[in-house]
This record gives sequence, C-alpha cells and structure tokens, in this order.
Amino acid sequence: MRQSGLLLATGLAVAFLCTGCPFSDVHLQLDLTPGSNKCEAAGSRVHVPRVKDGRVERFRIGVKKNGYGSETASVFLKQDQGSVPEWVHRTMVRELVAAGLEVSDEPAPTDERVTLTVKQFFVEPRIDVWYMELHGVLLLNLEVRLTDGRRYSRLIRGYWSDTVLLLLESNYEKALNRAARQAFANAAGAICSLLAAEAGK
Repeated sequence: MRQSGLLLATGLAVAFLCTGCPFSDVHLQLDLTPGSNKCEAAGSRVHVPRVKDGRVERFRIGVKKNGYGSETASVFLKQDQGSVPEWVHRTMVRELVAAGLEVSDEPAPTDERVTLTVKQFFVEPRIDVWYMELHGVLLLNLEVRLTDGRRYSRLIRGYWSDTVLLLLESNYEKALNRAARQAFANAAGAICSLLAAEAGK
C-alpha cells in the first residue's frame, strides 16, 4: 500500500514538473501552409465576407493546466495575427486561392457567397498520472449561397490529439495547427465539390 502511494505521488510530481510553466499565459503564432489539392471548379469566383464569431468562450483559444488537471493559465493568439475571426478569414481565403478559386475583395452578383462562423477553436491538455495529451479542435459552420439564392450548409470539424512529454508552446501550436489544417482542407473540399457539381449540371 505504501509503495503504491509512493508511485502515485511520484507520478503526480512528474506530471506537475512536465507541464512547462503552467502559470504563464502563452501567445501562439499559427501559420498554415495552404493545401495542394486543386479544385475541380477552378476559376470559379467566390466572395468570403467577414467571418462571424459564434464561440462561447471568445477571449482565449485554450487553457494550460498543472499536474493535477486544474486550469492555471490561458492560451491566446499573438496580437499580430489579429482576432480569431480575422485569422480564420485570412487562412480560408488563402486555402481557396491555392485550390484554384478566384476570391473577390468586393461581392459581385455573379459571386458565390461563402460564409463562415467559428463555433469552437480551442486547445486543452488532458493530464493523467502517467501521461499527458493535447487536444486541439476547430469547428466551423460553413454556408454557401449560390447566385440563384440556394443555400447549402455544413458543420466542418478539424481535430487533433497527441501524447506529449512536455506541454511546451510548440506543442500547443502543433495541436491547433493540425486541427485547423484538417478543418480548412475539409471546408475547401466541400466548397469545391459543391461548385463542381453545380457547374456540371
């Protein structure tokens, strides 16, 4: 009994020491390289208006925890990256341009309209006695309004989790970058498939 108690205490101590400054807020630099998949509807023109923020928790994008699993600090985007909706808008436009679509700065009657709402963008550690995991998620509500007024909507989810030895800033960035990479690829794929199907009618 005494030995198991010692092992438990040792595990908690190791987990606490491995959380890497759990009491200091961290500001992340998130940079995504656009995907390489080309759109079947390449050349189609779309307009992406300002992204809406539908998150419940808007002031941060994650939390840090100590070895006991208690929240101790917050995770933010670096100031030069703008707000979360601004970052999502900028990244989505780059993704669509890389796929071969033309993204207009000002809406035109012939533009398909792509509207995004950020529902969740968060990174959070899960700390157990013997291991630590980081979970990152980006949840987007995507709506495409065609020029004839028809609307199509879909919930786009990007998720990433990984077991880590240390809760370093770079690990938080990796978790959110991987989740976002998946979400933006899924969103671009859904938009391209819809436009290609419409073009083939």
